[in-house]
Amino acid sequence: MMGRRCFLGLVAAAPVVSVGVPQASLRAVRLNVLMTNPFGHDLKQQTLWMYLPVLAGSHTRVIHQEASGGHSFLSDALGHNILELRLDRLAPYAHRVFNVLVLLESVHDQQGAKGPPEPGMWLGPQRNIESDHPLIAEAAAPLRRPTSRESALEAYRWVASRMTYTGYLSEDSGALIAFRTRRGDCTEYSSLLVALCRACGVPARRVGGYVSDRSIAPRPSDFHDWAEVWIEGRWRIADAQLQNWLTAEERYIPLRYYWDYPINPLGLAHRYRIFGEATVNL
Repeated sequence: MMGRRCFLGLVAAAPVVSVGVPQASLRAVRLNVLMTNPFGHDLKQQTLWMYLPVLAGSHTRVIHQEASGGHSFLSDALGHNILELRLDRLAPYAHRVFNVLVLLESVHDQQGAKGPPEPGMWLGPQRNIESDHPLIAEAAAPLRRPTSRESALEAYRWVASRMTYTGYLSEDSGALIAFRTRRGDCTEYSSLLVALCRACGVPARRVGGYVSDRSIAPRPSDFHDWAEVWIEGRWRIADAQLQNWLTAEERYIPLRYYWDYPINPLGLAHRYRIFGEATVNL
């Protein structure tokens, strides 16, 4: 696996410019971020970092984004699109609303997709993706086929047919527990599928974001996890929980590629992280 130190460091995200895309292919993601001071004293220097749709995803591309208030757009080595919101002062019991707009274009020809910096980085085990555990390796062995596409399909069928959906779970159990219990939410489905694919020698990654074919103002409960598998030279969508194999891929809006080592100010947070004492509602 590529050395982890190679991923450290943030850069300012490149400017995003609208390029005259037909209206029918556009979707907007609108977010209202509420920061509140629950205390009777001033809060100084509050900073919030949050994931936005990645600039160049496998099947979507950001063509415009904007936010109110003091902010910056950042990116990291995995291509995440990070919004930094800053408040110099928040008065006692006061609140501040930030409005965020991201305009997306569907990418049908894969020109917006980026291959892995190094395929091996998406093949090894990670926390909650225990692809090297003997139980998972044993289960993956009969799923191997002559091609990556066929192997990934067998892994997808294995997860889709054996797992039972529990509804939302607050804790990430990981692939090994999902394998043993055959239960979980979208996170366990995707973690197990990624682990089986990697054990079969197919690069795969867990992705978090939204699924929609129209403009949305997402709620926290809309956040979803799925798998992307590297087959035939590009990333493809494999969502065992929603029973979706390589179809309707333009509906998937990635925000975060799961990595088990901090590579940006969000650390290991799934959606956002605040530096300060203000409370946050999305």
